[in-house]
Amino acid sequence: MSGDTKHLAVRATLSEVEVKPNARISLALDITPKPGMHVYAPGAKYTPVTIQIQPQPFLEVHDTVYPAAEDYFFTPLNEHAQVYSHPFRLVRDITIGAGSEPEKSDSLPARITLKGTLDYQACDDRFCYLKTSVPLQWTLRIRR
Repeated sequence: MSGDTKHLAVRATLSEVEVKPNARISLALDITPKPGMHVYAPGAKYTPVTIQIQPQPFLEVHDTVYPAAEDYFFTPLNEHAQVYSHPFRLVRDITIGAGSEPEKSDSLPARITLKGTLDYQACDDRFCYLKTSVPLQWTLRIRR
């Protein structure tokens, strides 16, 4: 899955699309802010870039792994913020059928649709834009 918004380009990939029960897969988002744009890292007072995954009873969603951010100084407000203004990658692992006992793994559906969003607030050197959500969706096949 890939796409562009007014502020950035995103390419999302899964490490696997056919998995066994209790498999841990990685969702990777390669994000490239457009020239002059930046998005906020966690810990900033503005809305940080995040990957949200819609909860499902047979999924365990692990914490997002973030790269090191860069310091950005916004002169008009005399403030520093941690941002991403160059291409970066976010990774979020997901365990399919987490905690399923082998005899219960047959209760998992043959296909699972993962749905979520990439949420962020982008700014340039003059404006901060409203929060944006980019829909994400993949279908996984469960191998028996």
